Amino acid sequence: MKQTAIEALLALTRDPEPATRSRASREPTVVAAVEALQQDPDGRLRRRARGVMAAYRRTGKINQS
Repeated sequence: MKQTAIEALLALTRDPEPATRSRASREPTVVAAVEALQQDPDGRLRRRARGVMAAYRRTGKINQS
């Protein structure tokens, strides 16, 4: 069965290993996912992903919060 986003988030909160929750350890996976979204058939999603990657290349940060 596929894990939902909520289930994945809850699993992260229960994981005893700090590196699992660190931004640095997740960054390559997140960047790869956003790069894949740049090829999505949905134009709005594709445009948003391209914007996120442009900001990432400019700032080096995947999450601007």
